[in-house]
Amino acid sequence: YVIVNPLKLKRMKVFIIAIALLATSMTGWGQTIDDVFNRFQNQENVTFLNLSKDMIRLGMSSSDDPELVKLSEQIDGMKVLALENSSPSLKKELREAFGKLNFGEYQEVIKVNSEGEKVKILTKGTENEVNSLIIFVLDDEDCTLVKIDGHVNPKEIDKIVESQTK
Repeated sequence: YVIVNPLKLKRMKVFIIAIALLATSMTGWGQTIDDVFNRFQNQENVTFLNLSKDMIRLGMSSSDDPELVKLSEQIDGMKVLALENSSPSLKKELREAFGKLNFGEYQEVIKVNSEGEKVKILTKGTENEVNSLIIFVLDDEDCTLVKIDGHVNPKEIDKIVESQTK
């Protein structure tokens, strides 16, 4: 038989409990945007779209706007998560998950909080190329999260905004 000092056993239990608590508290810290999509995409009353480059190109090719067609060549993929008819508790859960995200290299470019609608847009990339764009929209009715990946020239986005506002 092995004789164990009760004091050492107590210290070992405290150490193991402390490590377990630390590990569980850190699970929310390292979440990425893709983790959020994976967590919510199969929930009830949630619309999830995962569009490939070919699907985006096909959809935008029917547009009469040549700038939009040109932009579609620069997009590699798009994910959309919409909680239109979901419960308020699920929307709150998504909002909290979004708030806990580790955005890493993403830069916040737009933040709007007006008349109950909140919009946050973040980008990852350089001044000449956007590699990823995240759009989060929350209001009384809807909660939508969009991620666009690609190699998009920001000037192309400006051209589309200009063409849509004429």
